[in-house]
Amino acid sequence: METVKEIFQSIYDSYRDRIKSPFVGSFILSYLIFNWKILAILFYSDWPIHCRIEWIEDQYCNWRNHWENYLIPFLIALFYVLGLPYINLGFDKVLKYYDNSKFEKKNTAKIDKLKQKVLEAAEERKVADAKAGTSEISHLKERNEALQLENSTLTKQNQEDLDRHNKSLEQFRKRENEYQNQIKVLTVQSQFFLKNNPLIVDGNVKLENVKEMIIIGEKFNDLDKQNYINFVKSFEANPDNISLPELKKYEKLGLIAPITNFGITQTKMTMIGLLLFEYLNNGLDLQ
Repeated sequence: METVKEIFQSIYDSYRDRIKSPFVGSFILSYLIFNWKILAILFYSDWPIHCRIEWIEDQYCNWRNHWENYLIPFLIALFYVLGLPYINLGFDKVLKYYDNSKFEKKNTAKIDKLKQKVLEAAEERKVADAKAGTSEISHLKERNEALQLENSTLTKQNQEDLDRHNKSLEQFRKRENEYQNQIKVLTVQSQFFLKNNPLIVDGNVKLENVKEMIIIGEKFNDLDKQNYINFVKSFEANPDNISLPELKKYEKLGLIAPITNFGITQTKMTMIGLLLFEYLNNGLDLQ
């Protein structure tokens, strides 16, 4: 008895698992709906049972003559299992697009409303500021004008002080340069006296000659100084052997000059030229 029960239970479980299959369940349901006459004749007809069975066998069991009774439910089940999910997917996409559009439209409307409130609040704030800040703005303008006037006055005073300072500084530097030049002249004269140079001792040299000699000597570098010493020595030995460019050069500096006596013109050393030669030739320092 247990064995028979187990057999039926196994058959039941097997068919239950098959019915749970999407395709099998869909096929059975579509078959029963499409061939509803079987159930109507079998359960609600007044015919004798054997007539009902014969009619069902003739109409539905002979699949060669009535193949559409199986093919159409099969196609319906196949469409339900394979085609319907993709159709549902398409509907889901359309509905999702609609929902997203609706959501975006709702959010846009909400954002526009908030922006409008912000603009209104800003305008209200401007009106409030204009009402409350008129007197304060006037006070600030007056204060600003006063500060600008004060700043202009201080700037003018500072510029005047700066001009006076620059003028004083310029005068100081000018006097300093004069003192330094005087010191140089006195130094040169003292060096000449120490060397017992006749140009100074005899009193033939003016202060201006010493100043001009110092100015020219400071422009000479070591090579220029040596060239000038050589020039003077050659000039004193034989003036006719001096080249014309050299004569023009030192004449332009005022170290030599043409002198006319009794209608005869000769080039002679000037007092400045003699001073510079004596100074350089004796190794004195112009600095």
